[in-house]
Amino acid sequence: LGGADILRRAIGKKKVDVMAEQREKFIAGCKTASDIDAELADKIWEKIKIFAGYGFNKSHSAAYGVVSYQTAYLKANYPVEFMAAVLTGEIENSDKLAFLINACRDMGIDILPPDVNTSGISFSVDNGKIRFGLGAIKGCGEAAAGKIIASRENDGPFTSFLDFCERCGTEINSRMLEFLTRAGAFDSLGLRRSQILAVAEPMMAFAAQQAKDKASGQGSLFDLLSDDDCEEIEAVPIPDIPEFEWMELLKSEKELLGFYVSGHPLQPQAELLKAFTTPLRSLNEVNQKMIDNKSDSVSLRLAGMVTSYTVKIGKTSQKPFGVLAIEDLDGSCEILLYERAMKMLKDSNMELHPNDSVILEVTAKRNDESDKPRLTVEKIHPLYKAPELFTEELYLHVFQQELQSDTLKQLADLCKEKRIPRSENSPRGAKVIVCIVTGKETVFVESHLDPVKVDTDMLDRIEKISGKKRYRIKSVELPPPPKIWSKPKNGA
Repeated sequence: LGGADILRRAIGKKKVDVMAEQREKFIAGCKTASDIDAELADKIWEKIKIFAGYGFNKSHSAAYGVVSYQTAYLKANYPVEFMAAVLTGEIENSDKLAFLINACRDMGIDILPPDVNTSGISFSVDNGKIRFGLGAIKGCGEAAAGKIIASRENDGPFTSFLDFCERCGTEINSRMLEFLTRAGAFDSLGLRRSQILAVAEPMMAFAAQQAKDKASGQGSLFDLLSDDDCEEIEAVPIPDIPEFEWMELLKSEKELLGFYVSGHPLQPQAELLKAFTTPLRSLNEVNQKMIDNKSDSVSLRLAGMVTSYTVKIGKTSQKPFGVLAIEDLDGSCEILLYERAMKMLKDSNMELHPNDSVILEVTAKRNDESDKPRLTVEKIHPLYKAPELFTEELYLHVFQQELQSDTLKQLADLCKEKRIPRSENSPRGAKVIVCIVTGKETVFVESHLDPVKVDTDMLDRIEKISGKKRYRIKSVELPPPPKIWSKPKNGA
């Protein structure tokens, strides 16, 4: 039974090397246990081998086919409702949620922050968009969220922050109020998040006193005024202060919701990530491809925002090594830095702090025990240097129907300004290719001038001259991975 379980695990995990080791044992076992000759045993083994690739019973395949058709129909015809349901189903899986939220954005579906006037407990549909649920806010909880929703359903939408405090002040504490504010749940009430946090405590105190007076039958000055007059008199003065910085708003959303909802700090660099790097969400595919191809390692370029960097001491080597955690638009991973990479980091006076954006040259080693490969940093650079370091060809897109008289001249002047004269000592530049789209035809015109230095300044100026997404970058090919040294067998 133990041997059978080893074979079962090898089939389930698609471990080709373990399967090969088990073949002879299987054929021998067929003879001794069931008197099956080697020829028939080999035929049975070949069927098992095919099944190990990815096998289903026919009844199971038919059921999957029906479910696939149903979900495809729902996704095609009710995409917002379908994705809201999928997000709710994966609410406990933060990695999967990050991928799904990015998939929604690729589908043109907006993801909105939670709102006290429209959110449910979990993800819901709000005017063709997906709205975060109040129950998803850390520190709020489903019980408090349920009471807010019940008040809204019984007495109508909240008309102001004071109205919310008067109706729900006894159900939530000041900390929950802060979390709701920082997550964006009060954005629809007409105040900035900074303003709400500035007046939260006095507003809660005022609302509590109002409730106490009403309970005891006492009136107040506001009871003598008409509704219109009450609107002109503020119970607690609202200070005219600016909103928090965009990055601070995103940081609060990430802390309380687990995700960036209003945007992502790397969103402005999305085109650079797409041009130069492998998305972190596809590392599983990279590892599986190495297993299928029986390759030990591959070279990758990865990029992302630093979430943490710690230096540890190896138990055996007693040498320091770094553990770098990064995340991109829809994935995350940890990467190891050993002595050489740490020395390069020190020599370049580069420090790794949370929220820094970096691009990494990485060796990915096959990992038969996990879904993701083992990652080791070879080189590390600030992300803004990626165009200069890794651009081989720059394609400028020019559309005849949009062409202004001086567009080509401005682009030519920019290329001349950024040119790198050819010499042995000059840094490598990028070749410029102009793609001219004239109705039904696209003409590629290759420049024979000096290569150019492609940097973020040049790319920004191209967009100002030609418009958004009017260029494409072909990146430099990845180098082969360094040879992995392994200890010789038999002490040789």
